[in-house]
Amino acid sequence: MNNLEKIKRESNKKTCGVICPRQEKKCKTKYGFGFNRASLLDFGVIEKEPKYCISTEDGAEIMDAWNVKGRKPLSPEELDEVVLKNRKLTPEYMMKIKYGARLSVALPSGIMIGRAYELFARAGLRSRDFEEKFDDKTYEYQGPEAVFNVTKPSDVPQAIDGGYDDFGICGFDSKREYELSNITPSGAMAGRGFVSDFIPDLGLCNMTFKVCGLPENKKKFAERLKNGLPIVVATAYPAIAMDYLSKKYPNARFDIRTLNGKVESAPARYGDDAIFEIVGTGAALEANRLEVYSNAMDNPTRLLLSRVAIRKDPRIMQVAEKIKEQVLS
Repeated sequence: MNNLEKIKRESNKKTCGVICPRQEKKCKTKYGFGFNRASLLDFGVIEKEPKYCISTEDGAEIMDAWNVKGRKPLSPEELDEVVLKNRKLTPEYMMKIKYGARLSVALPSGIMIGRAYELFARAGLRSRDFEEKFDDKTYEYQGPEAVFNVTKPSDVPQAIDGGYDDFGICGFDSKREYELSNITPSGAMAGRGFVSDFIPDLGLCNMTFKVCGLPENKKKFAERLKNGLPIVVATAYPAIAMDYLSKKYPNARFDIRTLNGKVESAPARYGDDAIFEIVGTGAALEANRLEVYSNAMDNPTRLLLSRVAIRKDPRIMQVAEKIKEQVLS
């Protein structure tokens, strides 16, 4: 009896036994006369047992690849490549199933990361690696129930919208700028793939959008606003600024100028009429001799939930409900 026949015979005796990412329940399939993960591992066809199921069709392709390699065990990367090609799956799906049944969380880097993690930890999703080995250079921390991916706040909406993560936390500024800045012809990346209003505000960042400028220019700003003359506004959030200002002052004319840092210096350095900026303590305004012309809007912290994940996995809303209880208590 050759190896191929032995594998087929053994496959009738062993079950998969893992949580299937497609079925979302423990898999008891024996695959009939086909193959399964345990048998392929036992007979040295693969180096390591994967987190996803191996079907009869997958097994045939895997055996071909094994023979081409001179009957040497396939590495996890080689196995992924074979299954990806056979099933015609997307790389994003392969990223998801390599973690098995674990959820995927996009944690915002920076000042919010610790408090954001605590919300998930108290909801039952923890990572010992994150708690004991966190450093600024590592972006992935694994846990028994979830994988935490440290993500730049402005990239969190895209991670959830594109289906790379199930949850994410970011400020309203990151979410709204992402929605308004979408330039894809189909409009696919415009925030339609996530829910953002389940919890109005997580309370992780007490900041607001304000229109500010030099005290000596306040009267000039008001006159230009009243007479419909061009007003130059510097900001790091051009889409939000134009959306808000054009709706708030429909008869005014605004020239929005994008700066990626030191926005508070714009009125003195470049002669801009005003800035549209997120303000916390106000220390930066004071340091640059700026006065608040008007309060624009709050900048709440939002929990983003993947719409696809909500439909497929009941744990998404269970975790979201636990986080909501923490915020409201």
